[in-house]
Amino acid sequence: MLYREWLNEWLNNYVKSTCKSRTYERYSQVVEKHILKSLGDYELNTGSLIKNIQSNYDSFVNYYSDKISDP
Repeated sequence: MLYREWLNEWLNNYVKSTCKSRTYERYSQVVEKHILKSLGDYELNTGSLIKNIQSNYDSFVNYYSDKISDP
């Protein structure tokens, strides 16, 4: 199963039924805009997904740590 498929199942079967509609809409936007582009085509059962998640997380932290650090 691709990560994209799992995320869509999670959104539709869990988030949609347990959260307010605006939360579902926002989660869907974030998944589509930020997560699926870089991670959506990886298989869930491969180590490459974990490595790519860590790499994306590291990039995110490095980018935003400069923006939010105290002057």
